[in-house]
Amino acid sequence: MCSLVNNLVDQLRAVDSNISADIMEAISKQVLQKYPCLEKRDDDGFGNGLSYITLKQKMINRNVYLNRLNETSKKSIPVFQKHRNRRAGTVQEYWKTSSDHCPKEVFSKLRRDEPSLLTEEFLEQSQAFVRSRLDQNKNLNLILSELPVLRRRKLLEFHFKKSTGIDIGMLSTYFTAKREKIIGYSTTRKMLKLQSSSTDYEVFDFIAKLVGEDLSDLVLKKEIGTGIDDVHEESAGPVIICIDTGNGTWMFYVFADHTRITEGTTDVIGAIQDLMCVQYVHSFMYLKSAAKFLELVQEYFLKLFPTKGSKSNATRVGKQQRIVQKIIASLSDFGDD
Repeated sequence: MCSLVNNLVDQLRAVDSNISADIMEAISKQVLQKYPCLEKRDDDGFGNGLSYITLKQKMINRNVYLNRLNETSKKSIPVFQKHRNRRAGTVQEYWKTSSDHCPKEVFSKLRRDEPSLLTEEFLEQSQAFVRSRLDQNKNLNLILSELPVLRRRKLLEFHFKKSTGIDIGMLSTYFTAKREKIIGYSTTRKMLKLQSSSTDYEVFDFIAKLVGEDLSDLVLKKEIGTGIDDVHEESAGPVIICIDTGNGTWMFYVFADHTRITEGTTDVIGAIQDLMCVQYVHSFMYLKSAAKFLELVQEYFLKLFPTKGSKSNATRVGKQQRIVQKIIASLSDFGDD
């Protein structure tokens, strides 16, 4: 089988080394039609008709291996390219605006880390350099230690808009407009019943439960007295750390790769907005245990619909996460009568 696979791939590579999966699949089916003895069957002589997938995968693996041998002299792949869907929902042109060159006066202002300097004009001037810093194949903590200004909300929101074409403030606007409707919808469900006095956290938690998830997997609460330097999360994916500051108040930070990535906020809506900025500006996939919730937030509150791919690792049918679409449809239809 290995010799057969090698022979087939070598012949295909004589035409082009970038062979699509569709071509591999077509060739695999033709081979099995011509040589039925290669079809895997059980002890009763029945096959599932999927043996071509095994052959196809072997061909793909062989071609990838040969391509890697030819690319050993090339630069290492940046971290953000490790998953093909990390850039889903973003504008391709945004990623092309990246440069290591930075005028001295711009770099000086970035090093000062003063929010008042982050004007629209300055953010435009620094965009290419900031993008190149974020794209570095370095430890995230080291990148942010060198330029703490990368944690600033103004900067993250600017780059979110540049990368998606959407103002992150839309999340708060739509959530506020739909809050009463969501509370009313909760009365039709058997689970948690919301009240007009329910907190924003409880409303978001209800939305997470609608898609079978729990907000506590995404928002990790820490007891009063916990310091920023005391937080050491094992999760590599972005999560929100919620630190009790006493008197019923909380401080929310986004952490990823064991590093604090945002400056912090006192309300959960702002925390969700910060999280979504981090997801797209830093090119993270959604945390698997909260992927459906984040996809619902993305579509229902941000109106962000990727034309290709998804940041969600949740099981999908076709190109959609069915339960997310079902809940959005139910919420949309509620109260129409």
